Amino acid sequence: MPLISFIGVHGSGKTSTARLLARLYPGCYLYHELEAIDEAHGLPPAARQLLFLSRFVEGYLQAYRESQSTGKTVVMDSHPVLVPVYSRWWLRGHAEDTVEAMEKLLQALPPADLLVYIRAGDPKEIARRILARGRAVAREEADPEYIEFIDREASRIVEEYGASLARRIMVLDAQEPLEEKARRVHTEHARLAGGTQACSC
Repeated sequence: MPLISFIGVHGSGKTSTARLLARLYPGCYLYHELEAIDEAHGLPPAARQLLFLSRFVEGYLQAYRESQSTGKTVVMDSHPVLVPVYSRWWLRGHAEDTVEAMEKLLQALPPADLLVYIRAGDPKEIARRILARGRAVAREEADPEYIEFIDREASRIVEEYGASLARRIMVLDAQEPLEEKARRVHTEHARLAGGTQACSC
């Protein structure tokens, strides 16, 4: 499946890397953003996470169809498996069975070519990036405990389910320069394609 997807905590550079990748190599990639934050505003946590799951799965399958129809690789700034990762924090102490069911359900999605996990690294730098966004939940998302929890859960998901989520898992560090991250992802994707560039980049 010609699809690249990202996983990692807020502020790790998922969206920035995905956008830059598509901008640096427009002949190779189409950018597709997964987001539902505006729709979810004001909903209770359980309803919000279920809305995210629905929208992320819908967006992922749309990206799959787009890649098939255009022949280009679609770059997504997130993967639906991030929903149970975040749900474990927002629903902590409740709905554990629901979160586990989410994880199992998402393994049935068509696998991506490449799943890029961006490790948080320095929590203070991640917190600075999160606060700069000014989102309503930025104060809690910038909590070092939150950042370390999400990063740990993302790492667990990659280790436990990576083989069913993607043909190849790639790990980057959030502190790497943005352009270097994008170029490394492009190089790895070209390698997966057999070392040849089928696109005009």
